[in-house]
Amino acid sequence: MLYRFILLFLVMRLNMSMTELVINVSRGEADSSVFRQSLSGNTSADTVTIQYVTPSGTGVTQLTDFKTGVTVTVVTVPGEEELGQPRYQVLCFVSPTSSDIIPPEAMTKLRQKHPGAVRVAEEGRGRVVVDNSANIIVSKANHLSHHIPILCKEAKDTTFAPDHLLKQYQEGSLGQGKMVQARRDNKDVTYFSRSQATQYTGLARCAGMEVGSRAPCLCVVENCVFWYPCSLKYCRNTAGDPGEHRCGIRTCSKCTEMRFTAKNKNLCSWDEL
Repeated sequence: MLYRFILLFLVMRLNMSMTELVINVSRGEADSSVFRQSLSGNTSADTVTIQYVTPSGTGVTQLTDFKTGVTVTVVTVPGEEELGQPRYQVLCFVSPTSSDIIPPEAMTKLRQKHPGAVRVAEEGRGRVVVDNSANIIVSKANHLSHHIPILCKEAKDTTFAPDHLLKQYQEGSLGQGKMVQARRDNKDVTYFSRSQATQYTGLARCAGMEVGSRAPCLCVVENCVFWYPCSLKYCRNTAGDPGEHRCGIRTCSKCTEMRFTAKNKNLCSWDEL
């Protein structure tokens, strides 16, 4: 009886701490495709997760870890086996968290009044280019976020990060040491990463390489989130109260162009100039 009570309590607590909103999204242009996207906030883990599958079959999971200031983006790209490609590739990108996404507590309060509606963001925030010149050792990446070994377990050789993330880790502005700075004994980023900055700078773009080339090249993959809550709206209180109250959200869209080193052109067949 006690076991059943504890189990029921844990299930209720999980449901209270994590909610998911599933919506239809579009770029908003006349010829834009419509696809499903989910957004969830977990107040216990202090995370926000956005997931979607593009019309071409590429799957994206973007987890923002508010505790450590790190965002993990997992991109699963289907391959063409008849061209000698793997059935699918999993690419992982670790980056500093941006400030333009609402916290988990606010995300859990989002509700959908019209399930069939297609959502288009109020504001477009353009395109961000990120040069991921460092490789992350997934099994040792707990120093950055304990979510990385779980989310990137299929990307042991294809987990990347920009060099400025490593610098911010050393400065203590992100990673597990952000929470308890006094407990950080090791700021040596070579424990969980390998910088390839020198090689990365001289890479040719995969899209411009000859077919069949086996040389490493610079590959690009996109993560376009067409609808996400980027800030909270506040309205003035009525009845003479001088304060403000939360009265809605502002929604944005943003594309991130993630650049990284591919072992050869065949592992970056989707890239185009």
